[in-house]
Amino acid sequence: MAAAAGVSVTTVSHILNEVEGKRVNTETRQRVLQTARQLGYAPNGLARGRRLKRSSTIGFVSDQIAPSARAGSS
Repeated sequence: MAAAAGVSVTTVSHILNEVEGKRVNTETRQRVLQTARQLGYAPNGLARGRRLKRSSTIGFVSDQIAPSARAGSS
């Protein structure tokens, strides 16, 4: 993506991750975001969670079994 946008990998990372305190020219930012759209970029939540060592996922454990996913709901 960096090569397609004509910028460094670091610049792409700063723009896509919205890193605070990094000044990026508005034209460059728009070019990188447009390139990301054209290439079908979608962030990988699993990879991000591994890098940050958190997933924002919770688990639920119960000793009761429901016969269907909607059991007990009205």
